[in-house]
Amino acid sequence: MAEQAARRPAGKVTEVFGNDAERQGAYGLLESSAVAASAVANGMFQACAQRCASEPFVFCATDGSSLTLADRAKRKFGPIGSRNHGVQGLKVISVLAVSAEGVTLGLTGQVWWARSKRRPSKHHQQRKTEQKEIRHWLEAMEQTREVMRSHAPSTRVWFQLDREGDAWPILQQADADEQWFTVRGNHDRRVILPNGQKIVSPRRAPAPRVAGVTSSAGRERPPAARPLRPPCRAAPTHRRGGGPRRRGCVCAGPCPAPGRP
Repeated sequence: MAEQAARRPAGKVTEVFGNDAERQGAYGLLESSAVAASAVANGMFQACAQRCASEPFVFCATDGSSLTLADRAKRKFGPIGSRNHGVQGLKVISVLAVSAEGVTLGLTGQVWWARSKRRPSKHHQQRKTEQKEIRHWLEAMEQTREVMRSHAPSTRVWFQLDREGDAWPILQQADADEQWFTVRGNHDRRVILPNGQKIVSPRRAPAPRVAGVTSSAGRERPPAARPLRPPCRAAPTHRRGGGPRRRGCVCAGPCPAPGRP
């Protein structure tokens, strides 16, 4: 089934499988109570971790998405986007493992959920972590750690998170087990530099200058040829609060030091 789905990806079983026998087998598996969806997912995560075992480290891109689904009764799924729009579906957080050479190795974690149809009664700053959607990010990252510990213990995980991941529960968990992490900054934060004398915000730290040519009018223009290097504001940091200090990297863009955090 997986091989055929990869050959003919589509949103319906009838579009993926070309004959009645294949469709009947697919429906039988999907409707079977003897095979849990979590068991299929765990097999996929374990196979990916085994492919990662020969790598010194792997990038683990962690991000969210949504799947819009028809739900005329509006009972099975939850709102997608603004609740005022009435769009129904599921939310998902996926962790995609990529080798240092840029080869996609597969998924090491994935969490699905349906949002509540009711708006939270409290502001997000007044809710506990267990009451926020950030808990699904933490669960997907923990899935990755567990499967890598079991099937690729010598491979280090390097989590890559976009702005949604710039939250203190993730920053506290992301460097557990001596793993690496890079988070695109979305908030101004207090950062203690290694010399202990400066406190800056990575979002407002000056970006490294890229070599260029300055004209007589003071305007900078690029040279005829140069390697593309996106500006990055980053600093090695010590995190304070919520436990012992750990070294980490809080990035507002691509990390300037590939190969280490």
